[in-house]
Amino acid sequence: MNKPTIYIVDDEPAVREGMLTLFQVAGYPVETFASGAEFLATSPAVPGCVLLDIRMPELSGLQVQEQLTSRGIYLPIIFVTAFGDVPQTVRAIKAGAADVLTKPVDGAMLIERVEAVLATHVEALEQIKATEEIRRNIALLTSRERQILELVLQGMASRDIARKLNISHRTVEVHRSHIVKKTGTANLHQLFRMTTTPQIKLD
Repeated sequence: MNKPTIYIVDDEPAVREGMLTLFQVAGYPVETFASGAEFLATSPAVPGCVLLDIRMPELSGLQVQEQLTSRGIYLPIIFVTAFGDVPQTVRAIKAGAADVLTKPVDGAMLIERVEAVLATHVEALEQIKATEEIRRNIALLTSRERQILELVLQGMASRDIARKLNISHRTVEVHRSHIVKKTGTANLHQLFRMTTTPQIKLD
């Protein structure tokens, strides 16, 4: 599997060059940008990680962060700055930054921090992908299957569902089998665990 791309956004050429070499040696694809506007003009790929300076001409790093959020681009951001202060750090973290580091940053420590952030990022993306797949699969259910699924998730046994819907126990079991097959889950217990997440709703 290819490694995620590291995006370096800093107005200092020496900083960009140093980080470029550091992450290329570590085996990462790297793209560098001299300004926030230059970075925002691109279409960054996901997964990835942004190493972002706070103080830059025209657009500050915090403004770049706001722009990414407003565009729905949720790449993890690590601010790397020589001029960080407490209010800026608090603002950056509250807005979703993964970390704020002060220059100069030890290379090994920076790589370690980026890899930890990327691991969390990739895991989150996989969860989002799984959630979207479950949502699409649930949309394939017939109205009767959705009705039975809702009752199953309420804890009702097949015989109780059959009596409630005035259908045979065998019919309920057939529908349950179809639900499992269409949703791509091992069984309805697994589906129950998945549908208890806030992102997945039956209605």
